[in-house]
Amino acid sequence: MDVNKLAQWAPVVFVELLYSWVYYTFVFRYSHSLVEVGAHSQAAIILIVFHIFLLLAQISFWRTTLTNPGRIPHNFPEGYEELGNVFSEKNSKGDLRICHRCPQIEGKTIIKPDRTHHCRTCGVCTLRMDHHCPFVNSCVGFFNHKYFMLFLSYTVLTALTVAITTAPGMFKLITHEQVVDKSDFPGSKPGGGADDDILVLITFILSSIFGAGLSLFVGTHYMYVFTNQTTIEALEKRRSGWVNVYNVGWRKNFEQIFGDNPLLWFLPIGNGAGNGVIFPTN
Repeated sequence: MDVNKLAQWAPVVFVELLYSWVYYTFVFRYSHSLVEVGAHSQAAIILIVFHIFLLLAQISFWRTTLTNPGRIPHNFPEGYEELGNVFSEKNSKGDLRICHRCPQIEGKTIIKPDRTHHCRTCGVCTLRMDHHCPFVNSCVGFFNHKYFMLFLSYTVLTALTVAITTAPGMFKLITHEQVVDKSDFPGSKPGGGADDDILVLITFILSSIFGAGLSLFVGTHYMYVFTNQTTIEALEKRRSGWVNVYNVGWRKNFEQIFGDNPLLWFLPIGNGAGNGVIFPTN
């Protein structure tokens, strides 16, 4: 058993433990308290919205983790010349970019397509590599970039749903009241307790921190999507003045990640437009 590879799954387990904590406290503590005090309609609406966001976040998360982000096709660039200009990027000498880390296949040098980079963690080249994310134990590349964006988006929505919903209880706790108090619902039965209050408070803090922090992170990544640049390219732009030749308008940029079917844009189904090897330029 490779201990290093096993250890790489630790961040994934950490993410799932966070999800599990939020799920337990929000569903079985906070929402259950709402039901006990007679707020059935409020609890139902909150739980439906919460479960929709959480389910989509979980599906997107595991699709990001389990989907191959994209590898260099066998015998590349053979068979791609008829599709148009294959290479827009060259190395500092003006030659084709070659990977010196990937082992040669059948004695042939590995030529890297545009926007392809070698990941030292994965040990292979990834098509249109954005970055390596330890929390999904995978690179974010051409074939799973959409799922990664949806994972971030629905995680933010899940966290904000929990934070906004439990915020009133947070302020009650500060004033030494129960998070869910029967006086708010005339004719209700007593519900809630000190233990529930502390658990909900912790969940509120966690959801607020992750919701706010990830909002900034996902906002930055959507900016990259709309301008058609990866995280690696954005860093290169800052360091060496890289010129973005792939920005072909916000709509086409967006479709390269989310696909050309608007009905599937925000569902963890399908991939972006293109083949991950050849990209239109401006």
